[in-house]
Amino acid sequence: MNNDEIFQGLASFKRWVPFKITFNPKRGKYDKIPHNGRNGISTAEPDQWMDLVSAVNVVNEQYGISGVGFVMTGGIELEGWTLVGFDFDDVTPEWKQPFKTYAEKSPSKTGIRMFAWVPSDWAKQFQDTLDTTPPGCAHCEIYLGTAPRFLTVTFEENNATPISTLTGKDLLTIESWGMHLYEAPKPVSTLPTFDVPGQPLDLTNKKFKFTKDQQHLVMGTGDIDRSKVMMGFLVKLIDFGITREDILATMLTDKALLQYLMDHRNNNEDKAVEFAKEEIDRAYGKSIKGKREALIGFNEKWKVVEKAPKKDDLSFPMELYTKAPGLVGDIAKWIMGVSYTPREEFAYAAALSMVACLVGPYCTHGSRNGKLNLYIALVGETGTGKNEAIDGMGLLLSSTDAMDCMSDFPASEAALRRQLNITPNILIRIDELAHKFQGMADNSSGSSMGRAILEAYNAVRMPPKPYADGNKSLPAVENPFVQILGGTTDKVWDVLKSSHLDDGTLNRFIFVCLQDDPPYSYNPKPNANVPKILKDKLNTFWRAGKMSDLIGDMPGFGRHITYSADVEIAAEELNHAAWLLQKGEFGNLYSRYVQSTMKIASILAIGDGRDVVGIKDFEQAVKFMRWSATNTAKKVDAYMASTNYERLSKRLLAYLEKCGGRVPMRDAYKFMHIYRREMEELTSTLVLSGQIDMDVEEGGKEWLILL
Repeated sequence: MNNDEIFQGLASFKRWVPFKITFNPKRGKYDKIPHNGRNGISTAEPDQWMDLVSAVNVVNEQYGISGVGFVMTGGIELEGWTLVGFDFDDVTPEWKQPFKTYAEKSPSKTGIRMFAWVPSDWAKQFQDTLDTTPPGCAHCEIYLGTAPRFLTVTFEENNATPISTLTGKDLLTIESWGMHLYEAPKPVSTLPTFDVPGQPLDLTNKKFKFTKDQQHLVMGTGDIDRSKVMMGFLVKLIDFGITREDILATMLTDKALLQYLMDHRNNNEDKAVEFAKEEIDRAYGKSIKGKREALIGFNEKWKVVEKAPKKDDLSFPMELYTKAPGLVGDIAKWIMGVSYTPREEFAYAAALSMVACLVGPYCTHGSRNGKLNLYIALVGETGTGKNEAIDGMGLLLSSTDAMDCMSDFPASEAALRRQLNITPNILIRIDELAHKFQGMADNSSGSSMGRAILEAYNAVRMPPKPYADGNKSLPAVENPFVQILGGTTDKVWDVLKSSHLDDGTLNRFIFVCLQDDPPYSYNPKPNANVPKILKDKLNTFWRAGKMSDLIGDMPGFGRHITYSADVEIAAEELNHAAWLLQKGEFGNLYSRYVQSTMKIASILAIGDGRDVVGIKDFEQAVKFMRWSATNTAKKVDAYMASTNYERLSKRLLAYLEKCGGRVPMRDAYKFMHIYRREMEELTSTLVLSGQIDMDVEEGGKEWLILL
């Protein structure tokens, strides 16, 4: 069934909100917070709600948004019927659906959500009840709309039934679970007084030209939507030039307005004052005066931006480096000390790769016994420290018993298989990774070796490859463990094509992109000395993994990483979020997102001497992967294309945007590194399509202008 058949037109209602999953340390669990990708959404503010299609588009377009929910606030009534939402938590095998209507699995898969229509006269007797006790579940939360709430919707049907109407014995069944009767807010008999600095207004003055609804609001009469009318009332006062202090004083002294504030905050005086201030702030943002001030502020900010480069909002989360636990932290700090141009993001990524190399195929994680190998690409311009991080890691690895694990890019598939038969875990170091991507997807000569590397990503076994000439036949490889740590400039995005996104090449790699215009970094005295305590720690770690190989495949031996209960719950939520992201334009980037996250979390844990991944490991891994995926998606969007023209146009437009929208033609030509004829064709096409314009100064100097 499609959404229209299930929700019977509710999909078009502006009742939907996107949400993001956020860990709540006080509750020790993850909350689902309404969010539009930039800021939070209030379930008490209808102007922030959307229809279903708009909400789903936010999920697809904004990274970090986990799903959508349906707002029950204020109740939904149609032709004498009120919508009710049911949230059955922790259902048991004995649970049976109490009546025929639409039901779906909750995000955790441990509960059931249901929606149904009930007679409005019946619904008005009750209020939202969070502790009803139907049989077969821990409890059930029932939403009628008497409080600001929303229900997440998964669309994972438990039955193929549209939302239906309930009457008769079905209503009696709901009542038997323990519904709470509705109690209307009681008016305050004696309103409080406040000592405020502002001067209350005379709201009877006709100069304000209040509408009829606004007059009813001030007098406390009429059947109106006071929340909606209040906002227009405040906006009118602000645009009339009334100060915030005077508006606040008016709201706290006018009997009807104060009653409104007290009703919305359960007669709590302090909360009523804060609510009044919040309402004024919201109205200020909607007013002409507020918008004008915001525009002036934006223009002032833009002038500052012209003088100083814009701060990169996708810079590396430095706490990942400073708080890296165990061996990952030790190795990253050593790499920083041995580098002339130390970069924390490169050192951290190289440390993850080295720890994974040391545990090799002798360590598994999760219920599927996955391996911890990583394919990592360090992306930065020449001289920014990426090769130093790779070389530093190689230098440290060569000082341990695992020195033979390091390998250059194999010349052929046969060479790769021979190396794996000698050393089951290899770390392939590649200086110019961009040049290798072509062979990992094309059907050209020599691409079999590239495909073999991709196939080894999660392979349990590489079967033998027989040829007519037996001397050329390739032996099988049992439990291969292949890693890649490569460096490349931003030219990698010119080399990559849409086919690399479609065939799974890209989602195997974790791209560690240095920010644009990175800060200056220089270490005048790099120290390549490996302290004995660090060398001993690394060798002990390596030998512990090798020991399981010497013992053999006997049950109980070898290392296996498990997840704590809270990590399992968080991983399930992350998996749902990644599944939604896969529906977006660059969805293939996220098909191995959770897998890579769990690998990194396991590496952090085992490098710290623990066999159980904790929530801190998981959160660090999520933060690293979120940063990496966001940067990758940005680069792919800016540079990757199906055709050469599309690729070049994206690159030129991104360069113009980076330079503030105006660039000399000569500078753009140097940046693009293409023939003059190609440059002229490209700029002419972009001018004709209305994306850029050209300007010629009196001296003949040509400029490109982004429109």
